[in-house]
Amino acid sequence: MEEPHPNSYASLVQLNKHLYMQTDDCLLRWLKFRKEYLRQHLDKVGVLCCDYCGKPSLKINTKDLSKLATIDHKVPLSKTRNKFDKHNFAVACCSCNQAKGTMPEWEFRKHLFFKAIRNSWATRAVVRLFGKYCFCSLKMCLTLM
Repeated sequence: MEEPHPNSYASLVQLNKHLYMQTDDCLLRWLKFRKEYLRQHLDKVGVLCCDYCGKPSLKINTKDLSKLATIDHKVPLSKTRNKFDKHNFAVACCSCNQAKGTMPEWEFRKHLFFKAIRNSWATRAVVRLFGKYCFCSLKMCLTLM
């Protein structure tokens, strides 16, 4: 039997089947790698918490997305292309990982900082905690940002 014509429907079906098998294999490989990495991190540190927001008690396997531990690439995959580089990983909660998107780590941390400053509760907490130790007017410092 000869190969189907490249423009035929049969050729498209074969291509889709081939791509699906590659995607499925890659996904299973990533999920296995993710689980191993998070278990190693849990054994080393003792608890899984988000490196960005500090949310504690994250879990490796759970259906509750607010408690799911994920692996975030500090430098986005679009810039590094190395998916399995352990030096580029950070443990993140699902919401931080989704919010970060394709931002580099420093840009996302800057985004989180200014988001916290804009929230009045965070500003009040900073003033309450550091106001007695700061000799300048901390409220003025925060408004200049």
